Amino acid sequence: MKPHVICQFLEHLFDLHCVQIDRIKPGVYRIVEKNGRVYGLKQMNFTRSRLEWMDASLAMVRKRGFTHYVWGTWHDLKQGSTAYLLMDWLPGVSPDPSNLLDLQKAAALLAMFHRAGCEPLVRGTGARVTFGTWKRQFQQGSVWLERARRENWPFLQGKSISLSAYRKMQKRAQLALDILQQEQYEKISRAQGVLCHGDSGPANFIMNKDDVRMIDFETLRIDLPSYDVFRMIRLAGKKNGWDLAAALAVVDGYERISPLSLSERQLVIAWLAYPAKLCKLLRAYGVATRGQRDALESRMAHLIKREEGLSHLVQQLRTQL
Repeated sequence: MKPHVICQFLEHLFDLHCVQIDRIKPGVYRIVEKNGRVYGLKQMNFTRSRLEWMDASLAMVRKRGFTHYVWGTWHDLKQGSTAYLLMDWLPGVSPDPSNLLDLQKAAALLAMFHRAGCEPLVRGTGARVTFGTWKRQFQQGSVWLERARRENWPFLQGKSISLSAYRKMQKRAQLALDILQQEQYEKISRAQGVLCHGDSGPANFIMNKDDVRMIDFETLRIDLPSYDVFRMIRLAGKKNGWDLAAALAVVDGYERISPLSLSERQLVIAWLAYPAKLCKLLRAYGVATRGQRDALESRMAHLIKREEGLSHLVQQLRTQL
């Protein structure tokens, strides 16, 4: 969106007169108002009903006392078009994925968010509900993994991905399913979910000397708390080399507010074990042209190599959690 269009949009719908616009990344802008106040403007590619559900859900947790997040007001650029969210620009930095204290603080805030986001929850046509879907997702991924091995897809015939490394990913997928079975996931998933961030890595928290806040709620959903704990461990782990101490710091910080049951801990491990990224790439590979397959094979090889440390972390956590 061009700067003059943004200025007209902000003046017309928000009565805001901007003097500076900085493009941070596609769809995200830093806005400086005439009086010096700084805002963020973010493109929100969602239906109106989903955005209204986000509004209502975040208003619910605020009413229950959780105010440590950044949200704002959205309007359509023009009727029926893409919406943009205007919010305060919060100074600070994201938690350091290698700093155990930072991770503990972020995890504790996540637990507070879950406590405020317990039942009764906001439902409706725009609600995103994902709890109860894990087993089906894991099973579908396992089918793709087995199909590729059984049919000896071309990427398994080259040198970039060894069959032994691939089989390790299959074993991780089976471990994830085994844990769901052992922990009676289907029974648990019929229980009440909580409001989850959905992408709760360090990058979606902002820290300053006085406060920690959550940001970026595009992935907001109703699910089990274990999903958000998994996301924090995984996204931090990608940056800290799958460090066990960092993963345990997340669990420790979370449990300072809300203890996790043994089953909830095991469900965290199930998601860490499940090779979701690889399964997604396999689905794409299965329908790709020959020219597209080379790029996908390179991505799969890089992913399998990168997740060797994650496989080791899963084994460590099975004895620690």
